[in-house]
Amino acid sequence: ASEARKDLDTTVYRISKEYRQLFPDSPKYDFPPTLALKKLHNFRRGIIIGPNIQSIDDMAILRDLFLRLPLDDSICMLAPVMRSFRSNEGGRDVPPDTLALLDDCVIAADNHDSMFIWRGKQLSSHDDDLLETNGTEWLRARSPNRFPAPTLHEFSEGVPS
Repeated sequence: ASEARKDLDTTVYRISKEYRQLFPDSPKYDFPPTLALKKLHNFRRGIIIGPNIQSIDDMAILRDLFLRLPLDDSICMLAPVMRSFRSNEGGRDVPPDTLALLDDCVIAADNHDSMFIWRGKQLSSHDDDLLETNGTEWLRARSPNRFPAPTLHEFSEGVPS
């Protein structure tokens, strides 16, 4: 995995260097905008070649799974699909690069093999239960036939885990 990360970093560096030489007057981009640098970044830090998995067997299984899955599920492995649920509105998609969690909603995230429910601290107990149910149902509707079934993790703001 470390060799793959080094190879990816070297390739991105070479592309960026060549692009800057071809278009020196382009102050906005140091990388061709047609290439998805954000997706390459998610791939590099993700579960396929990221540093989080220690076992070689686990990496091999995930790589095989990544290559055999439909495109939507493979993208889900790289960057989770997230949806926020608020009391005054239905579910709304949240980009995975939103790092600040909002404290007035429930956020449901699907990362293919793990699913997460996050509850903000400003929710009332009635809203909390209803929105958590909506988020859990949305996650279950996304993964009815996955094997093995993804693990559901629940978190609340201000509550130690």
